[in-house]
Amino acid sequence: MDTVKAALDYLNGNGTSTPFFVAFDASADLSLLVSSLSSCDTIRMSEFCHAPDALPDLDSLCDRLTHASGKAILLGVGEYAALSGDREVKRWLFGLTLHNFRLVVPVWNGHIFLDDESRNDPRVQGRRGVAFAKTDNHWSIRIFKEGLVKNPDATGFRALMRILEDGCNNALTAVTTVVPLNNIWCRRIDSAYEVFKERYPKSNVREEMFSEKQWSAFLNEDRIRDDSLPSADSLLRLLEDGTGDDQYLSFVISKTRQYSEWRSNLLCAILEISPDDELFPILYGARKKIISHFDNADMTDFIRESYRISDPSVRVCYMTDTTALEREEIMRIVVATEDVPDAVEMVYPLLWDYWRKFMLCGDAFSKDLTQYFQDYKRQKLLGRIEPSFMEIVRDLAEDRPQFALPTRESVLESIGTDNVALCWVDALGCEFLGFIQAVAERRGLKLKVTPARAKLPSITSVNRQFYDEWTGEKMPPFSRLDKIKHGDFVKFDDTDSNVATELPHELQVVEEAINAISARLRKKPGSKVVLASDHGATRLAVISHNETVWELPEKGKHSGRCCRKSEFDGILPPCSTDSEDEKWHILAGYDRFRGGRQGDVEVHGGATLEEMVVPVIEFELLGRNIHVKLAEKKFKVTFRDTEITLQFFCSATLTAPSVAIGESRYKATANDSEIGWYDARIPKPVAGDHVAIVYDGDTKIDEVRFSVISGGAQIKNDDFF
Repeated sequence: MDTVKAALDYLNGNGTSTPFFVAFDASADLSLLVSSLSSCDTIRMSEFCHAPDALPDLDSLCDRLTHASGKAILLGVGEYAALSGDREVKRWLFGLTLHNFRLVVPVWNGHIFLDDESRNDPRVQGRRGVAFAKTDNHWSIRIFKEGLVKNPDATGFRALMRILEDGCNNALTAVTTVVPLNNIWCRRIDSAYEVFKERYPKSNVREEMFSEKQWSAFLNEDRIRDDSLPSADSLLRLLEDGTGDDQYLSFVISKTRQYSEWRSNLLCAILEISPDDELFPILYGARKKIISHFDNADMTDFIRESYRISDPSVRVCYMTDTTALEREEIMRIVVATEDVPDAVEMVYPLLWDYWRKFMLCGDAFSKDLTQYFQDYKRQKLLGRIEPSFMEIVRDLAEDRPQFALPTRESVLESIGTDNVALCWVDALGCEFLGFIQAVAERRGLKLKVTPARAKLPSITSVNRQFYDEWTGEKMPPFSRLDKIKHGDFVKFDDTDSNVATELPHELQVVEEAINAISARLRKKPGSKVVLASDHGATRLAVISHNETVWELPEKGKHSGRCCRKSEFDGILPPCSTDSEDEKWHILAGYDRFRGGRQGDVEVHGGATLEEMVVPVIEFELLGRNIHVKLAEKKFKVTFRDTEITLQFFCSATLTAPSVAIGESRYKATANDSEIGWYDARIPKPVAGDHVAIVYDGDTKIDEVRFSVISGGAQIKNDDFF
């Protein structure tokens, strides 16, 4: 080629005693020139970079060229000039006078330089410099800060120069701290966000949303992605892909300026929405699904933040039953409000079920028991003992109607063991009947409850004989409930001992027991499971902090609830009774015998109703699709009427039908002439709309609604069902 020939002619002595320049763009042209001049020495600009990441030392280069002899080719001049923006290095070399030395200087992108010099001196063309044909072959370089790119093409300026000196038409990646670099040929990338945007140009995520470390992590393709919602990965995914129909996540994202706010906003953004807002139920439900992603530390922060809501009856609306911390906080709110707020039905359904009133049917004492356990639950929840309730306890200790209840053993004997499995839940008292009834309804179970009397003292060693001697099938016992009552559970806040923080743990165990019974019945259709307990427990004896003034020779046992008898006992404290075997003094109030350790959570061993009255519950599977229909939905009554007859049809045969309206239960009888029809006589109800719950025994079958119209009001024919 003419270009190579001109360079060879120069080396052979033709031309001036100055360096000979060859302009080129394509690496192929450089390779051709270098191979054609292989007899020459090769000098590289990179040789004069005295450190891996340093610019060439031009003074050293000048010294080398000044004292050189022979023939040589100098590589990297154009590349160095392009990278550094040093326009003078080519001019300096162009004006350099050589002695006994011939130097060919290939200049990348040097066409403009030669053209400029040719205009100044026409002798340049052919004599002092020539050019390969101009092309569009150019390299470009992305300069990264260390750590932003894996396996760069060059690390350090010297290595980068070496690559370019060998010829390059490609885009390169390099890590170098040398500044400045010419932004015409180099693009400096100093942040992981810039790398991310280069890799994902359509992403519109703002740089300030994540830290540099997080942006770097997003570039690590072989890392294990964190799919948990609070993670940076999840936030990035939501920002890029959207939140779909999840309005709560959209709301949280709109409030999040940086990832550091994300975790807190996920939990606390709901606090900015009033429970009265029509969107609140939707946002609350969506948020509840994500609570499981958070640990106790996060939930502690949320609960602390929730105190910005000063009204506890409003604050409870923001809690859920998902975490133990929230359940415990709900218990504190119940104490603070001195009530069970209506919002508990939504935020903590199991607690609402516990608060549900269970109506025992039978004689007058059954109604007293019903009210007693409802009153007991209220005081357990509120952490206080009401003076009026103390009077009831004292009256029961003196009158002792509870001792007329059948024994647990006699009830179990009447049920028999044929196709019956026995389930023992340790320390299960009648306080849980409403809760058990609610869980049984959800599981499709039929139940029959018989309140029974445990042996005194109400401790396991005296009362487990019923289970040990059962000859039928026995399910594994549930002992966890008793352990919880003795304090074996995690409590997050010990500052207020009057808060029933044990209750959420108790409800969990009782629900597990009912679930196990449901599974057992479904495994053996047509069978029955009987749930029974050894004793109950009382929290009120712990809250009272009372100790009797009488100290007997035998010290109090079982938290002072009972004391072994001695011939030297003398005068006994009030509200005490004796065990059937005449070996124990038992307290039927909330005092404790001296010497007994004060209980921390709940205690048993005494003779209060919550300790000694235990339920015997018969469970069976309830038929599917059972429904009730009223014969009439509207009734007109006058001042002469004393009752109405509620006639209803049930798709299943009822063995012990009754109807509950408000706080009252009324027996129903089968209609003699119509199969499936039942009649319930209801004392004259007040005018208005009513809800009637139809029961078979203690099993809720269905709800029906009817209205009562008084006086001369008219009822249209189409009002009848």
